[in-house]
Amino acid sequence: MKIILLEGEDVYLKLKKLNENKDEFLNLKKGVNYFKYTNIDPDDLIYELDMPSFLPGEKLIILEDETYLKQSESNFKKLIKFLDNEESKNINAVLVIISEQKLRDTNKLKKIALTDGKIYNVSKADKKTITNEIFEYLKQNNTFMEYKDIIYFTEIVGEDLYKIINELDKLVRYTKSKSEKNIKREYIDKVVNKTIDSKMFEVTKVLEIKMNKKAVEIINENFKDKTEILGLISYLYSYYLDILLTKEALENGIQPRRVLNLPPN
Repeated sequence: MKIILLEGEDVYLKLKKLNENKDEFLNLKKGVNYFKYTNIDPDDLIYELDMPSFLPGEKLIILEDETYLKQSESNFKKLIKFLDNEESKNINAVLVIISEQKLRDTNKLKKIALTDGKIYNVSKADKKTITNEIFEYLKQNNTFMEYKDIIYFTEIVGEDLYKIINELDKLVRYTKSKSEKNIKREYIDKVVNKTIDSKMFEVTKVLEIKMNKKAVEIINENFKDKTEILGLISYLYSYYLDILLTKEALENGIQPRRVLNLPPN
């Protein structure tokens, strides 16, 4: 039996790596030679691993259950005992284990994966990776977005690659519904769900040009609960404090950067 461990923070890249591994299998049939579990009793999991596939080739089992990753958990201990048995090595199956965090090198499951499989560490995507994934997705879908609009798009969506691709998919579908290939900025503004940070930025932009009623509209539409409103107040306080400090620094012949870089208070 082969074990594949997918560990790390970025959900999208882990799913991508998972799909790459799935592509190596032929004729996968869910419930026959392909299973995915988020919560399963260890005895049932072991039974499923041990049961021969009804189709030729390896059986694929995907496990996304944190209790099988913690050495203190009984699920972990039962699985390790099973995997440590020499007979398990002859099982014609691949067990893919997905972890939200990077496991310690001392974790016994990780040591087994190193010996009898592969480990993929998928760290949080940096800006270059995000941009490359966007370009790749656009190319696959025969669509185009100008680089400046890609920067704008990522600024309002944030750095969660899973969310970025979901929002990009909506944009691609919307653009194709208009029989077009070029994703325009107006489509981004119309279709994309903006992050709280980008909505806060939107409020400050309209306040700068004294569109107070518009600012109130944006706040009423986007900031619903107490936590979000307090976050907005904190953001506006910091924003206008920086403006005030810059103004005072310039009037007193001091470099604004020196003032803005001072610690709080």
